[in-house]
Amino acid sequence: MELIQPGYTAPVEEGENFATYDAISKTVEEHNQNAAPGEKYWGISIENSTYTVYEYGEVPTPPTEEEQMETLRAKKLEEASDACEAAITAGIDVLFGDGTQEHFSLEVPDQSNIDGVFNAVMLGATAYPYHADGKQCKLYSAADIVTLYTAKQSAITQQTTYNNALRRWIGRETSLEVLKGISYGVELPEDLKAEVADILQKAKEQVEAIAKKLETSQSR
Repeated sequence: MELIQPGYTAPVEEGENFATYDAISKTVEEHNQNAAPGEKYWGISIENSTYTVYEYGEVPTPPTEEEQMETLRAKKLEEASDACEAAITAGIDVLFGDGTQEHFSLEVPDQSNIDGVFNAVMLGATAYPYHADGKQCKLYSAADIVTLYTAKQSAITQQTTYNNALRRWIGRETSLEVLKGISYGVELPEDLKAEVADILQKAKEQVEAIAKKLETSQSR
C-alpha cells in the first residue's frame, strides 16, 4: 500500500468493506496525536468517490509555565470575586434577643435597606419595620435592628477581608501546582491568616463600640 500522507488518494469502497478507510483513519489519527508544535494536522476528505488526505491548521506551541500561571491567576481572581459576592448575597441567619432566628438576604438593595433601618434607629427610632426573607414586614425593636446591622456588617467584613487576602495569595503564588489548588474557602497562609484575624478583631471592636454607644444614648 502506498504511504499514507497528505496528497494520498484512494477510491471509496463499496459494500461493507471499509479496510482502506480504516487504515487511512488510523494513520491520520496517529499523526494528529503525535504531531509536534508547528506541524500540520491531517484530515480526510471524501469527494468524487475518492478519499483524500489533506493538511490543515497547525499544532499550537504549548504555553510556557509562566503563561499558564498568568492565565490561571486571572481565572482564580475572577472565581474569588464571584464566590465572595455569592457568599455575601446568600445572606445571614440572625439570632435575636428573644431567641428567634431569621434569615436575611444581603443583595445590594437589602444591604441598603438594612443601613436605612439602622440610620433610623441612630436618629432616635425605638422600633422600625423590616422583614426577613419570605416573611411579612413587622416592627423590630431598636436592639434587634442593631443586632441585624451588626450581623450584616460582620458578615460582609469577614467575606471581603478574606477575599482580599485570598487575592493577595493568588497574586504572589509562584507554584503552578499550589495555584491550581487555591479556591475560595481554603485556609490562608499563616501571615495572611494573622492579618485577617487582626482586621476582623478591630472591625468587631468598632461595631461593638457603635452598638454600645447607641444603647447608652437610648437608655437615657
